[in-house]
Amino acid sequence: MIDNSMPFFNIIILISVIGIIIFIIYIEPRISKHKIKNKNEHGSSKFADMKEITKTFKQEQLSSLEDAGFPIWFEKKNNHFNTVYFDNTSPHWVLIGSSGSGKSTCIVLPECIMFAKAKNKRSIIVTDPKGEIFSKTSKLFKDNGYNIYTIDFRNPNLSNRINIMQPIINEWKLHCSSNNKLFICMCYLYEKLKIDYDLFVSNESYRNEIKLKNKIDNANVFISDVYENIKNKYDVIITNPPIHAGKTKVYEIIRGASNYLNENGELWIVIRKDQGAKTLIKDMSDIYNFEIVKRDNGFYILRANKI
Repeated sequence: MIDNSMPFFNIIILISVIGIIIFIIYIEPRISKHKIKNKNEHGSSKFADMKEITKTFKQEQLSSLEDAGFPIWFEKKNNHFNTVYFDNTSPHWVLIGSSGSGKSTCIVLPECIMFAKAKNKRSIIVTDPKGEIFSKTSKLFKDNGYNIYTIDFRNPNLSNRINIMQPIINEWKLHCSSNNKLFICMCYLYEKLKIDYDLFVSNESYRNEIKLKNKIDNANVFISDVYENIKNKYDVIITNPPIHAGKTKVYEIIRGASNYLNENGELWIVIRKDQGAKTLIKDMSDIYNFEIVKRDNGFYILRANKI
């Protein structure tokens, strides 16, 4: 017995061959009719003619540009370029050319000039390894209201840059400046009284010796973590709280002072405005009446009396 039925796989091959023949004979010639083949153009796209340019793109006067874009066509009047047709709606433009083909001179520099002079300003990034675009256009951009930022990996010192440590450096400089007079006085005192600073800080008997030697009978010097070693009450407590130790520690110092002030005693505080001076006054208003004695160079000098 002979089976004349065609296998399914052979049917698929036959249908595919017939489809390819139909494509070659009927469909491909129709697609080819829409392709352009000459020495300047190839494919399914073509250069726009003048009618299409005037219909599709925006015309601007070169002498008074409203909004720049990628130039499609320049028009001359009296042998001078007078108007330009811009494509300023496409999100991306790509310009390809070999080294020395004139990309910078013919395209990039004129583009930068037009963007700089246009009334509608745009954000612009220019990749400029040689620095020639920057040297020729940066002043023009700046004169027309642009902020210029540079990133130069070869010469970082010529770049716009940030130093994440700069706020700390600025804080330290300001702190040093504010305490300069006090520092000079302390240095003078240590030198005048022949005081060994390390011993003075760490050795109580040495401090007592300095007191006796210099006939100081109205002062005591001792080390204490906040008020841990404080036993007496005082008429005046002065503090320049360590802000960078955190809000909890600063508030511990300020609130705790109320327990060691005599009646009508005063707490004096030196604190920077931008480090929470006003917030501190508000938060401590339940136990102190505050007076801002002086404002100077961003610092507040506060006097507080217990309520």
